[in-house]
Amino acid sequence: MFRVFIITTDKQSKIAHNYMRYKKFIIDGYRGISEITEINISKESLIPIIGKNESGKTTCLEAILAFDYNNDNQYSGKHLENIENLYSTIELPIKISAEIEFEHFSIIEDVFQSELESFKSSYVPFVGGDFVLSEVDFELNKFSGWESVQMLQILNEKQNENCLLIQRDLRTKKYSIEFLNSLIDVEANNSICEKIVRELPYTLYFDDFRDRLPEKIFITSDENHSSYSGWLPYIDEIFKVTKKDYSVYLLPNKNSSLRKSILKEVQNAFNKKLLEEWSKYQFEHNDNIHVEIDYVESGDLPYLEFKIVEKVLIDGNWEERFFDISDRSKGFYWYINFMIKLHYNSEKRDLNDKDTVYLLDEPGSYLHTYALNKLAEQLKNISVDNKVIYCTHSHNLLNPEFIPINSIRLAEKKEGKISLKKLDHKGIIRPQKNSAYQSIFDALEVRPPLLDFQYENIILVEGIYDYYAFTMFTGDKLSYFPCVSASSMINQIPYMIFLGKKYLALWDNDNEGRERLKKAIETFGEIEGKKFLILESIDNKKNTRLEEYFNENEMFSYSGLKNLTKPAFCKFVLDLYYKNDRASIIEKAFPLTKKNFKMMEQKLVTRLE
Repeated sequence: MFRVFIITTDKQSKIAHNYMRYKKFIIDGYRGISEITEINISKESLIPIIGKNESGKTTCLEAILAFDYNNDNQYSGKHLENIENLYSTIELPIKISAEIEFEHFSIIEDVFQSELESFKSSYVPFVGGDFVLSEVDFELNKFSGWESVQMLQILNEKQNENCLLIQRDLRTKKYSIEFLNSLIDVEANNSICEKIVRELPYTLYFDDFRDRLPEKIFITSDENHSSYSGWLPYIDEIFKVTKKDYSVYLLPNKNSSLRKSILKEVQNAFNKKLLEEWSKYQFEHNDNIHVEIDYVESGDLPYLEFKIVEKVLIDGNWEERFFDISDRSKGFYWYINFMIKLHYNSEKRDLNDKDTVYLLDEPGSYLHTYALNKLAEQLKNISVDNKVIYCTHSHNLLNPEFIPINSIRLAEKKEGKISLKKLDHKGIIRPQKNSAYQSIFDALEVRPPLLDFQYENIILVEGIYDYYAFTMFTGDKLSYFPCVSASSMINQIPYMIFLGKKYLALWDNDNEGRERLKKAIETFGEIEGKKFLILESIDNKKNTRLEEYFNENEMFSYSGLKNLTKPAFCKFVLDLYYKNDRASIIEKAFPLTKKNFKMMEQKLVTRLE
């Protein structure tokens, strides 16, 4: 006997956040990904993947793309081809699983509303009487929709914390919910899962090197037609956004005059959006450039043709010159492709674009530095309501102003095995030649423009973590300048003297720091040497390094960490520095630590006076 409950759903009262959404993806055996790899997007909505060439970054994105059957035809289904691990002769499972979350179980019920109604309409007359479903004997008969009703009851009993795990076997392309395997057949299990997957947020994949808006887009609703382009749904969305009853598919049925009017309206709306977004990236901002969309009759299929029109001044007169999109700069060509896919995605679940999963392969490869930093900011903004996972080699797309350092993943391939891991603390602190971490080092490096250096009251410190710590725990009276190491500080002193800056040089109070202080005084003399000093001792310790300024009990209470190694300590400082609410955290959790830094700050201020 299975108990079944009546579903009463007032769809008008549903609110936007009652959707299902992805919580995490689990990759098992896809191509060279030999370890079961979990990517949790419920805790981190912006995840960059770094690594050397051929390290498996794109493989991780394609594995996620492979979960949703609605994406099977993207890029001719290449992400579903050659899924075997060619480095191994052992046949292992190849699965991609997704854990989904929902606020109320009624959201799952809504997916199967029609099946429930169908089942009820058959079952009630069979048992006789005006019967309200509360107990159902599935052995009596196989009524329409019984698998869905049975599945819902089982799910309601077994689902944990409003989460559900669905896996897809990439060899058979079938879905399953594991605990249903022994209760219903493979096809029924797959059909039930497909209905749920159909209601999940859209997964948008953008490949910098494969996504290219064609110069001509043929108008056909037949996706199997040789001239069909995957860009057509995006172009149709441009029409619908302009006016909801417009459609690119209806253009062939319009008379010539009306068609031209519609195209002109769509073209104007598209150009307004294009220039609005384009200017954010500081490309060749020019109101004299626009996109022209033409309707062309051609044999059996008409097509839309896209051209870039630029007004140029020739002999005192403004003339229009026409270009293919691909004739413009690679940066512009990239952006028009990206902008269309980003803003005209017909599969977005609602106009507010919530919970979409964006998979971006090497975004902005052709952009200049400023544009890349603006792209990092844009990705951060997108991730507020959506999930963004992207591969990159660019340190600009790891800009810590926008990208949380602790969200970065490292893809590595060793002996044919791909792994995806969070950052290793030792790798960050002690880089090796040709390190996969190099883009992170570049992103974290502080490079003030030396000959246009406007800061005053400068304190040279040994490294980046000294800079982070003093910046967090002291006021704005001093400007901290991070050097590369204790030994490198002596190389910065001549610049301070040359620029006539008021400065001090501060070393750790340990054997190396005292030795560097002595050498600096010998090099620059006793008078300049009055600007050199070491950290004030804490608790009369012989050696006082930066770490000793952090109260151990406070660190343990806040993070649970004790007796930290150097790499773990640096990671702790980094994480704290990039907390959005670090000021309130420091005020509440680190009063003694702050007292130590304020004591040293006062000594520095006094020395500068």
